[in-house]
Amino acid sequence: MIISHRKKFAFFANQKTGSKAAGLMLRLSGIFNENDIMSYQPFPATRTVDIELPPYNLAGQRNASVDHFTPQKAIDAGYITLEQLREYDCYAFLRDPEERFMAVRAAMQMNRNGRAFTPHRPHKPGPAPPQYTFFYVEDEQVVTPLNFNKYEEEVRMMIEKLGGYHHMDVAKITEVYDNIEMPVTPVKFDPRHHMEDIVLYRNMIENEQ
Repeated sequence: MIISHRKKFAFFANQKTGSKAAGLMLRLSGIFNENDIMSYQPFPATRTVDIELPPYNLAGQRNASVDHFTPQKAIDAGYITLEQLREYDCYAFLRDPEERFMAVRAAMQMNRNGRAFTPHRPHKPGPAPPQYTFFYVEDEQVVTPLNFNKYEEEVRMMIEKLGGYHHMDVAKITEVYDNIEMPVTPVKFDPRHHMEDIVLYRNMIENEQ
């Protein structure tokens, strides 16, 4: 999650849509400072190279629950108001619901250090909230969907709109989970349990045509 009241901008990190990588690209674009709200944890690789990231101002809360705050949770925490969400440029990535479901399932089979594949782990429902919760507050849509299939184009659009530095390459760090071999009997994707996400995704695709 990134919220800049100076820039009237908010970016919400929908799980398994490359949002953490997009947040890192935004932070490295010379856009934000200590007055902005940034919750992203650095990737392990960034801890071993000489790059300077803008400081966190959620230093006591660097965890996934803050990284992946929905707009409603951000309101509840006092980071932003519904009126500001209506006024600001607010974005989150939206992914094909079935693809995202499978990416969440694959991630659940990784151990805590993100390396070892552990197919013996029980197959429980994914921890990621429904995608529509990153776009709606109650019944009002306040966040604009970004097409995951146009990831690089969408990241560049945000950076350009905010007046940030241009990057030659845009990182998309999500395939590590997508390419994991799923178990023989995985939990199946049931569209009936994802209707809100399916409708939101279809509307985004139709609006682009």
